[in-house]
Parts: sequence; structure tokens; C-alpha cells
Amino acid sequence: MCWVARDHHGPPSTADLRHHQLMEPLHVPAGHMSAHQVAETLGIGLDGVRQLRRRGHLDAVGGTPRQPWYDTEQVLALLATRQAA
Repeated sequence: MCWVARDHHGPPSTADLRHHQLMEPLHVPAGHMSAHQVAETLGIGLDGVRQLRRRGHLDAVGGTPRQPWYDTEQVLALLATRQAA
């Protein structure tokens, strides 16, 4: 579940959602994926992405330590391997 901070009760406003979307990288270069995109592609959570990286199955190829980018080809190869198993 995702929480969005706001000053009022009820559903989030459009301004709340725009602020929340800023947490996602504004621009990921072509051929790269954000951790959120990797998680969605592989059908796992962000912690799963961190575990794949820690275990050496996925390498960060740019971005920042807090918002790494991953090579799209490596992610798709990992997806194919996971689907074949």
C-alpha cells in the first residue's frame, strides 16, 4: 500500500498525486529502467529488486544510489529466465 501525505481527510487530491509522482525519477534514459519499472516488469516488489541486485543477478548501470537505473536487456533476460523456470 502506498501512503500519500496530505492535510485533509478523504481521497487524495490531484495535487497530492502530482507530488507523489515526483518520487519516481523524472527521466530514465532509453535502454534503462527504474527500480519501479523493474519491479513491475518482473512482478515483484522493490525489496525483490534490491535482493536480486544484492545477490548479483541484476546490476545497476547508472542513476544514483537511491534511484539506480538498470539495463533493460538484462531485465528482459532475467524475465525470460524466470518464465522458463
